[in-house]
Amino acid sequence: MSADRERLGMDFEESDEGKRVVDREGNVIGEITDVRDGNGYVKKTGEESVVDAITTSLGWDDSAIQELEGEHVDAIDDTEVRLREF
Repeated sequence: MSADRERLGMDFEESDEGKRVVDREGNVIGEITDVRDGNGYVKKTGEESVVDAITTSLGWDDSAIQELEGEHVDAIDDTEVRLREF
């Protein structure tokens, strides 16, 4: 997609709010609900087994909303945030 932005180590922007967060295979993890201090906050909404695997990889706890740092992101397009491979 021409609108892709490579985002490794970059800050999130307010325009990223509302975008789906997906893993490398396209499985939905959740949605960016807020952006603060350059980090995105993800409300986990995906399938439990997929979310659990990412939660472990990112060191997230069981809270419904988690902080996502730009270093864990491969790319962002108009509708989604794709995580890098872990």
